[in-house]
Amino acid sequence: MDALLSAVVSKDLLRNGERATTTAHDGPDIRMKIFAPILAIVDVMIIVSTALFWLRSRTSRDLQKRSVPLTLLTGLAALITCTLFFIRCLGDTPCFPILLGCYFGFYYVHTMLTTRALRLVVMARTARSKVQRLLYPDRPPTFWERHHKLVRVFHQDSKLLAYVFLVSSPFPIFGLIAMFVSDKYSFFSTDISCPMGWESYPLVAVSLVYIFGAFPTLAYMMRDIRDAYQMRNDLIVTCLTSIAFDILFFGLELADTELLYPASNLIFPAISIVIIQVSAILLPWWRVRSTAAEQPGFAASPTVFYRVLADHDMLALFCKFCENNFCAELPLFLTDYQRLKSKSVEFMASEKPIRKSSLAQPRSPIDEDVIPPHPRRQHPYDDHYYQPQQQQHQKHHPQLQQSPNYNPLGKWFITRNVDEKDLVPPTTPSTLGDIPMRDISSFDSIQGPAKVSPLPSTIAMDLGDMAQQTVPTELTVDYYVFYERYFSENSIWEVNISGRTLSQLQSLVEQEHYTWRMFDSAKDEVSQLLMEDVFTKFIKSNRDLLPTV
Repeated sequence: MDALLSAVVSKDLLRNGERATTTAHDGPDIRMKIFAPILAIVDVMIIVSTALFWLRSRTSRDLQKRSVPLTLLTGLAALITCTLFFIRCLGDTPCFPILLGCYFGFYYVHTMLTTRALRLVVMARTARSKVQRLLYPDRPPTFWERHHKLVRVFHQDSKLLAYVFLVSSPFPIFGLIAMFVSDKYSFFSTDISCPMGWESYPLVAVSLVYIFGAFPTLAYMMRDIRDAYQMRNDLIVTCLTSIAFDILFFGLELADTELLYPASNLIFPAISIVIIQVSAILLPWWRVRSTAAEQPGFAASPTVFYRVLADHDMLALFCKFCENNFCAELPLFLTDYQRLKSKSVEFMASEKPIRKSSLAQPRSPIDEDVIPPHPRRQHPYDDHYYQPQQQQHQKHHPQLQQSPNYNPLGKWFITRNVDEKDLVPPTTPSTLGDIPMRDISSFDSIQGPAKVSPLPSTIAMDLGDMAQQTVPTELTVDYYVFYERYFSENSIWEVNISGRTLSQLQSLVEQEHYTWRMFDSAKDEVSQLLMEDVFTKFIKSNRDLLPTV
């Protein structure tokens, strides 16, 4: 009897051993059949989409707004992560691909995602601050106005990348050291069991900060951003999906639990990386391609562009549209140029000098009859007038005294104590269907009584024969303030013009040689930039408001 039981047990053990051997033998083959095609498809998708994004970004301003270097680095890190993680899933491979993929792929994907989201928040808040300064010029400076150098860092890709790599450099260095000294995660180790140890503690700590700190905070800060490039939607989706999949991955790893064979815990971060790649690179490229294919060669008419600038209501709508495109300073520059033209023409046409403070308020009968004069403001962003006795002994920084409230956008950017919601122009075509396009044979300046021609007419053209005279000393402060507001590196309203034009302006200001034509080249460049990019999109989205287009 005992001999019979021993024989049965021996047969069962032999059968179980054969089953275990078969499973161990077939396991890698099953995973190879499942994950090898997935690896090939994902890698091809990442490489092709990143290459297409880079090629299109060389000519597309829409993609350039997304920071091309940050996006390309996201694609490179995604390729490293998915390749190494899926290689680990293929079969009995050593542990170092996991550590290499985490520190040089997974970590940088999340770091670039955080940086791009933070960059969008800074761009949106800065654009809003530009308009808010014009709505309420007497309010205290915002954080972004006080820290304009920080804002410039987020607008310059080279500096932003330098800061990112400088701050994050300790983590990949630590991971590289671990891959040489670790027992299980070393390049030279053949151990296929990869428990979570000291090698991954810094990465886990940083990931928890991203999951429970950075991503939820940035998603909350982006909730009310309205941008024309859909960056806000893409980033919120990727932040939320990263939170969900990363929690699943780290939860299973910390609990030392594996998914049912042949699945692997590494599938969760891989899916998260693929979603980030699609949202950050593939979809934006597809949108730009589709938009270009719908209306190839479409361009707005310069005549329509200047008609919109001359119409109060349409200009208000266009300024809001530019804010959503992160270029609110461009239409404000053109409006201020028109105001400077009005001041110059009125000054030269008068028999005696006119103080600028008398031109600071819009010449609206309603405003003059109902609104009492504003008290003098004491704020560095207020307008100024010139005092010649204070100009003496100054090199090229005119002395400025504060004047009443500055109102460069006229009747819609008023500064009375009203609710901000009442000042925001309507943003849907259905609510603006009855707005007429005015006849602009002449432009009645909203800043003063002088009659000036609409853009693209220049200051010298409106002055006529008086343009042969030099700029009076009393007007030089106005030209200096205009230069400081739109061409100084320290200004929140700095416009993007060519280096040649900027150097010419800097030379004129340093030599105190102010001319009527000094801002004409900048005006033409800003107008051309708006017509080629933002205004074309504005016309496409508001065609029913412009039946003549």
